[in-house]
Amino acid sequence: MDAIRAHDLALADRFRAGLATLGHTPVPAPGSPIVSVPGLDGLQAELARAGIAVSARAGNLRASFHLYNTAADVDRLLDVLSR
Repeated sequence: MDAIRAHDLALADRFRAGLATLGHTPVPAPGSPIVSVPGLDGLQAELARAGIAVSARAGNLRASFHLYNTAADVDRLLDVLSR
């Protein structure tokens, strides 16, 4: 279980770091594999068309990372957000 949690958190941290380089500030949630980004909820449909599963909640784009996700998934999400 600890290894899975470490994997999930590493992916969330990678996403948070990438968001910072794009000029976005996620809602603070240290220690969580869930990352919410204010103001990007309108991109959920575009991301879904690109095959990326995220949700839009309360004005935030919400990404949640787990065992089946990889660093490549995070990089792809960041790539689409950078367009």
